[in-house]
Amino acid sequence: MYQEQELEKIFLKTFPFIIRDKKVVKKLLECKDNIVFEERDEDNNLVGISVVNENTILLLCVDKEQRNKGIGSRLLKKSEHYILSRGYDKVNVGAGFDYLMPGVPVNKKVFDENLGRENIFIAVDETAYNFFKKRGYHHSWGEANCFDLIQDLTKFNQNNIRLGKNINGIVYEWAKLEDLNKVVDCVNDGHSEFTKFYQNDSFYSEDSKQRVLIAKDKDLVVGCIIINCETEEKEMGSAGCTTVRHSHRKRHIASNMVILGTQYLKERGLKKSYISYTYSGLDKLYGYAGYEICIYYFMAEKDLND
Repeated sequence: MYQEQELEKIFLKTFPFIIRDKKVVKKLLECKDNIVFEERDEDNNLVGISVVNENTILLLCVDKEQRNKGIGSRLLKKSEHYILSRGYDKVNVGAGFDYLMPGVPVNKKVFDENLGRENIFIAVDETAYNFFKKRGYHHSWGEANCFDLIQDLTKFNQNNIRLGKNINGIVYEWAKLEDLNKVVDCVNDGHSEFTKFYQNDSFYSEDSKQRVLIAKDKDLVVGCIIINCETEEKEMGSAGCTTVRHSHRKRHIASNMVILGTQYLKERGLKKSYISYTYSGLDKLYGYAGYEICIYYFMAEKDLND
């Protein structure tokens, strides 16, 4: 029987390039609702695991030294059989109720389209992609790609936009707790899937590591973005969950918020900004502020009745 620390160890060893809050990794791998299939070598060392939650394979990995021995195939088959036995007709790999990775990491676009600049992590290759593709999995996102973005803050230099300054009738400032209801109203209009992330009172405090930057048209909140400082790794931040009201789109509000948020991270002394689980279209929004694609994801799904 595995120990929780064994799961975290094999995950970090297999996917050292995945940037995820260590507390989140621990919480997900220790979730009581997980079903874990494992393989061990003759010395009882854990060499392969598949972590299943409902119809999602949160993680399937095999030690590099133990690959091409059928371990991954056996783990996948056990996982698929279990998911089918629970009444599901589809299995997906990556994101379920939460995620360690949005999908299967790969070093190339899964759907061929014109995207922004790339700076792919050297350790990312096509091994996992080919494994699942060979076994009948397809990209569930259709004509869209999923990817992570990274920005080298030491090279970021766009300081022509400042907080508190009126830019084409819009003022950008940090949200206060009394703005919470207006922020929620804005997010409900612009992208309601993000609303839950904005409903945290601590985000509206000046000394918080996670803050909400807003764009205002007079007294109306028309745009929001969440800025994180060192929540994933030391000297790294992020600027995400960008939302703009439908009535105020195509006015560069989102781009301005990204630039202001990224500038804030640099001023805080951080070295990098990282945005995970993004998709086609956001490469242009964040690319305008210098972000580059560093990992693609194969959003692997399979119909178990085929």
